[in-house]
Amino acid sequence: MAPFRVGLGPFAISPMELFAFLGLALTAWLSRRKMAEIGVSGTALFDLSLAALVGGAVGARLFYFLPLWLRGLESGGTLFTRWSEGSGFFGGLIGGSLAVALLARVKKLPVLPVLDAGAAPLPLGFAVGKVGCFLAGCCFGPPCAGFPGVRFAPRSLAGDAKAVHPTQLYELALGLALFVGLRVLSNRSRRPGEVTLGFVAGYSLWRFGIEFLRADPGRHGFGAGLSDSQITALVLLALSAAGWVLLRRRSVPPFPAGGPA
Repeated sequence: MAPFRVGLGPFAISPMELFAFLGLALTAWLSRRKMAEIGVSGTALFDLSLAALVGGAVGARLFYFLPLWLRGLESGGTLFTRWSEGSGFFGGLIGGSLAVALLARVKKLPVLPVLDAGAAPLPLGFAVGKVGCFLAGCCFGPPCAGFPGVRFAPRSLAGDAKAVHPTQLYELALGLALFVGLRVLSNRSRRPGEVTLGFVAGYSLWRFGIEFLRADPGRHGFGAGLSDSQITALVLLALSAAGWVLLRRRSVPPFPAGGPA
């Protein structure tokens, strides 16, 4: 394990931040061909990637912080003074997507095709990010005496000598599988928005289940044994299903998005 952490005021660089950035960079690089097909220049792609980075960072922090603040467990000032002490992928996904959609609208780019172009390789970037989670020891599972249990370093976020389920590696495997599935969908889809909804639905379904195999602290819940992430997953699943129905009611364009008119 590599539980290093370099403090930068209220921010920090750790394996999680480092590999999350590498995952985003990989996503942007893999999306460049699809982006070019829909008229996104290299400069615009850089701007969209920066929007995803900033929007994702803000959304991820708010997703972790707001439930604590609403429950009276954190004061408002700690949102900024301890910025790097908690984040959530769902918040990063929502914040990054909103930032990209808003910038695409400002630049007069097709919003849904832009989101699709980024969503198709996103699971691979997610998988890279999970390498950082594994190295840091966060997002770990319950004790697991035999295979595939992993003992994390004492200074890691797991901080215990007991072997636990490496749920980070389970999620890495999901990212690889979802990447393959979305590649197939991206090559066959002719309705803008389907790939994005496919990613949201696929990840939300997985996240709802894997949360039952998470034992890391700070996973807040509303009761009934469900965490905030599971409630969010159910909401996003419902929204994805509704969005899919709406997309299916649209006529199929004569060519895939970004193709000849």
